[in-house]
Parts: sequence; C-alpha cells; structure tokens
Amino acid sequence: MTNKISKITKRDIFDIFKDGIDILDLWDTKKVTYYYYGRLEEIDFLKRLYNLADMESLDSRYPNAEGDIWQHTVNNADYPSCWVFEDGRFPLATGSDEEYLKFLCEVFHPEVRFDKGYWKEFLAEVNKLLQNDGYEIYPSRKISNRDVYGWRIYKPEENKIFLPYSQRNAKAIKEKKIRFSINRSARNQIYQLLEKYNMVYRDRNETGYEYDTAISEDVFKDIRQFYVSKPL
Repeated sequence: MTNKISKITKRDIFDIFKDGIDILDLWDTKKVTYYYYGRLEEIDFLKRLYNLADMESLDSRYPNAEGDIWQHTVNNADYPSCWVFEDGRFPLATGSDEEYLKFLCEVFHPEVRFDKGYWKEFLAEVNKLLQNDGYEIYPSRKISNRDVYGWRIYKPEENKIFLPYSQRNAKAIKEKKIRFSINRSARNQIYQLLEKYNMVYRDRNETGYEYDTAISEDVFKDIRQFYVSKPL
C-alpha cells in the first residue's frame, strides 16, 4: 500500500468533478460538467466497488450505508455534490493510492461512463493531475471494442509523444536564433510521398462504428495537434 498521491492532487480532482472544467469551444471556452457515476445512479455505482450493506450508516434511522445513502441521494437528495470524495467511510481522502486509483478507473469503465458526455476530457484532466504524483490511467484491455482502464506508474520518457522539430525549437525559431523553412521542392517531395503511400482503409471507433478513412487523413490529424492550417 502506497500513499504518493498528495492531498493537493486529490483536492484538484475533487474540484473538477464538483465544479467542472473549461474546454475550448470554437473561439471561446465553456464550462462543462460530468458526473463521476456516469450513466448510473450514484448508489448503483458505489455498489460496484463497495459492499454498502456492511458499511456503517451515519443516519440512525438506517442500519447500514446503503439505506443512509439512498435516503440522502435519492429520497431527499440533500448530500452535497461529490460527497463521497470526503466521506470517511470510503478510502478516497485518506486511503491508499491503489484504492483511490481503482475508484477513478471505475469512473471511466464502459459500463459506467456516459459516452455522449465529456468523459474523455475529464479523463485527460484527471491524468494530468495524477502524472504529477507518478501515476496514470491507461487503456489496459477492451470490452466489446471499448477501452477498459487500469492504472500504472507514469514514465514520461516512455509515454511522451513525438514533437516536431519546429515545436521542440519554437522559442529559438521565434527569436530567430534558428532559421526554419521548408522550400517548395521539399514540400513537393512530401506531397509525392503522401500520394504514393496513401490508401483508403476501413477503421472502427470504440463504439463499433465502421468508417472509411485514408492514411493521409491520419497524418494530417496528427499534424493538426501542432499546426493550424492556413488557406493558400
């Protein structure tokens, strides 16, 4: 049992589920929210991880946590948003890293997550925070062609994406310490190379939907991570 995840990281993860995150929407940003229990009822999500019938009740009217939680999240709905992250009965605020990470992985399980919601954006934000403490959530296997997530030690040298030369040296290029340009001949060679090896193939997304795409489209999709295309 380890405890590398700091109180600061746990506070920040609590905040994003409670208050939402800002995402880019065309030329502006907007605040979006996502329930940690996804498409399920809150109590049904918790029962996937914990035996609520054997846990104590904080309400004397009920013999166990299951009745207590039903009363205060369904019948009266007077528990505050994301209360579970701070409830001492659950191993989240003060429990081990393993228990905390197991909970987060369940949030993004295909049977739980709301596929039409912003779960991918929230997963990315959670991972940014966890990586500061040496962990990451990653797709460990599949169910019905949908990713099931596990957790692992974060090794940035193994997980870092390739950055183009112009991005690795952006500051030097901007300060004109490095001259960076691609002449017309080289651009034509790149175009010919794409044309020579381009092909259309059938791909499938994680929901099982099949569609036609091309290698060139995949290449430009990667390029768009770093460059905004401009009209000629």
